Amino acid sequence: MTEPSSSKSFRPGVIGYLFSADSFSSRGRRIASVLILLLWLAFVVLLCAKHEYWRDEIRAFSIALEPDSFWGLPSALTDEGHPVLWYVILRAGFLITRSPVIIGIASVGLAFASVVVFYRTSPFPAWQKLLFLFSVLPIYEYSVMARNYGVGMLLFFVFAMLYRRRNRNPIWIGVTLAALANTSAHACILAGAMTAAWLFDDVVIGRRSLNIRRGIVLACALLIAAAGILCSVRTMLPTSATVVTNAMSLSASAYMNAMWESFIHPGAHLTSFAIGLPGVVADILVWLLAAGLLIRPHLAISLLAGNVALGTFFTTVIPAHLRHQGILLIFAITLYWIAYGPAMVPQQRKLPGLLRHAYRASLYLVLTVIFVNHVVLSVWSIRSDLNVERSSSKAFGQFIDSTAEFQDAIIMGEPDVALEALPYYVRNRIYLPREERFANRTRLTLASKPTLTLGDLLRTAQRIKATERKPVLVVLGRIKPTHQRPYEYHYIYNKSFVRTPGDWSDFRSQTRKVASFDHAVTDENYSVYAVQ
Repeated sequence: MTEPSSSKSFRPGVIGYLFSADSFSSRGRRIASVLILLLWLAFVVLLCAKHEYWRDEIRAFSIALEPDSFWGLPSALTDEGHPVLWYVILRAGFLITRSPVIIGIASVGLAFASVVVFYRTSPFPAWQKLLFLFSVLPIYEYSVMARNYGVGMLLFFVFAMLYRRRNRNPIWIGVTLAALANTSAHACILAGAMTAAWLFDDVVIGRRSLNIRRGIVLACALLIAAAGILCSVRTMLPTSATVVTNAMSLSASAYMNAMWESFIHPGAHLTSFAIGLPGVVADILVWLLAAGLLIRPHLAISLLAGNVALGTFFTTVIPAHLRHQGILLIFAITLYWIAYGPAMVPQQRKLPGLLRHAYRASLYLVLTVIFVNHVVLSVWSIRSDLNVERSSSKAFGQFIDSTAEFQDAIIMGEPDVALEALPYYVRNRIYLPREERFANRTRLTLASKPTLTLGDLLRTAQRIKATERKPVLVVLGRIKPTHQRPYEYHYIYNKSFVRTPGDWSDFRSQTRKVASFDHAVTDENYSVYAVQ
């Protein structure tokens, strides 16, 4: 299919024109863009300065540094459920900076690149761009929160930017999709949907312009994309030792039911699309987004198929938190970016009026409703980050740094996962009694003992103190073993912690409490005891 080279040939209508970037002078638009992007960057950097990292953010950094080389990263990611790209970025960045600050630098840098690509090259009206820039995904979840989803947002937008000129060098499209598939499980699923849409565009719609040379190049590009998706799947597949998910043991009927529910209730897992409103509103918004893409039916099918696949994933593998829901919104933005402007011009006048109106309504109204909801969520998220502590690890680290007695202390604790944010703030070694090894992160496998007692913890701490000849700090997280009766605490990944009155008496007599940190809103609060 031949496409016009300029987006100016698209006529979005009076409303679209009044709010588009073209309504400003070229020079004024450039100055405004730079100021807006710098304002966004300054605001996010200030938020990062206040932000306390917690275990989900630092765990990835610990894994990235764990193997001896880059080639060991896929093995280190066994049973993590994440592909490799974010870990490669963190490891490469650390080789340059030699500091854990690379976590924030990488996260903010990738998010800033995303908003630059979106704001400077996407064809959406200026007011929609502003709403998106200051919504919860780019300004907080994919920037301040340092996780792998921000690099996915960047690659979605790079794909959309390149798509208009994909015939010139489809290899770059294939490379982008391959990289995108290796950012997260969710992006991998949607990269498959976008690859199918791309194949339909170039082979079915654009078949008249195909020749042998172009066909060979296109086949190579598709193979690159497919190889990236397969590598991602291979890295993420759990082993039989995993304790994270039971998805591999579910029946075919369970998956079929999940797929059907995701189809008839496409907004069931997308609560952030319509916060505080009945679930049916989110369903309607998703259906309207799909209806708007009927100007290019294969894109509508791609959106619905991607939503069903993600909905099934959320039902059978892991629940949909905001960061996961956001991937589908980024996917929808990418599809509208592709459909917007020159790509629809050749068929625009032939389309029924209803389809044109549905497209414009979804573009200008439905997307805007979702963006406004996400701006509200950004206010809530930022206020929470500024007003409360997400983790006590920062305060605990400051305590260790300021106390000469404990600056080389060995740390162990329960729950063991609650200590995973600590390596960002201190370099003390951490011992994992459930796994009987020194490490900065736990394994999500059966190698970690499911049951531990307070007596076991004390005896292990005494043994480590004797063999290593270092002070040992025992950290009890949200466990408060102060009752005069047997106590058993169950927590994530089927782990349990048990204590008896005798255990607690022995523990009290052979340790001394040195600090307490209990202001975090997460479970990363600590009562710290020094082994005598």
